[in-house]
Amino acid sequence: MGVLSDADPRKDAAGEGSPQRRQNGGNHLPLRPPCRGEFFTIHNRVRLAGTVILVVGWLAALFVYLAMGDEPGANAGYQIVNGHTYAIPLDSSTAEMQQLARIGGKASVWTYQIDRWLASLWHGRRLAYTLAVLSAGMALLCFYIADLMAEDVVSPRR
Repeated sequence: MGVLSDADPRKDAAGEGSPQRRQNGGNHLPLRPPCRGEFFTIHNRVRLAGTVILVVGWLAALFVYLAMGDEPGANAGYQIVNGHTYAIPLDSSTAEMQQLARIGGKASVWTYQIDRWLASLWHGRRLAYTLAVLSAGMALLCFYIADLMAEDVVSPRR
């Protein structure tokens, strides 16, 4: 019972002289459980999740980009110049901005402009760009976490 034979399935690929076998006295199973394949490691699953997020996000962004057009926002009014009608966006209305600045100051004007910008990210073709950037960011985060998980931390022996 003390020595494993060549036909013994418990013998690891490194043989009886491996550090794991010497550490265990040469008579026991190896410390490391048998590997079921590289796919089943947790860092490879996280990396695969990042790849799926990237592909699905970019395909959704492409679909939105091709399906949607630029949607016009709310208009403050219209201006007619030489027979052509031009829409005046609400953001460009100086009277609206002046009244908002008079009531709430410059901070309220900046808050309003940031709010309008954030709201514009979820409509039309800008939604496609938003989806592409968010999916790329999430995929990069998954890849970074997978790389951190894959690192072998070696502790110094005392």
